[in-house]
Amino acid sequence: MHSFSKARRLTRKPDLHRALLDILAFTYKIDLCDLTVALGWTKCLHPTRHGTSSLLTPEEHVRLLHISKVIEKSRKRLIRSRRSFLSQADITIINSIVAPARKLRLLPSYVCLLLELYCRHQMQPSKHRHTIRYFSKTRLWRWLGESEQRTLQERLVSDRHLVKQLLTHNENAASLYQKEIQVCTPLLTQEFNFLHHRVKYATC
Repeated sequence: MHSFSKARRLTRKPDLHRALLDILAFTYKIDLCDLTVALGWTKCLHPTRHGTSSLLTPEEHVRLLHISKVIEKSRKRLIRSRRSFLSQADITIINSIVAPARKLRLLPSYVCLLLELYCRHQMQPSKHRHTIRYFSKTRLWRWLGESEQRTLQERLVSDRHLVKQLLTHNENAASLYQKEIQVCTPLLTQEFNFLHHRVKYATC
């Protein structure tokens, strides 16, 4: 019961807000020192066991991992149409993500996606490849299909919107994220255009 109540505390608006900022900062390799200065936050960085820093405490990471595992497990069961096999505790945890996400004017399903991805990378540098599906700065990914390319496009657009909602009143902090997202966007657009050119050329 005690561990369950601890997990629920992460869903309060300040914690979810910081968790999402932290996840996106790791995803786009934002300098947390620059970020905290832009946010006006002091003494808010915490060391991790991976030799990095985080906006979350080690205890919050434990709770976040628990929530993300519940989300991942639930999604797999829902795919198999086994909703009845979800425990009431799991349903309560998932539902507790929805309210704060909506208060932040975020799409709950997208918040759950980011939390599920957290379960895979847990902000470990060696698992950074799990932050964005299909993304790579190498040219090998130009051979991905159009649906995969579109998935990448949608992810970048969604993250741009997410940052805008999270940092509505802090343009300096938002610009740190938007700058890195913009760095990725031309790379994607270039490869996406190449893909269409290649397909068009092959059908002529």
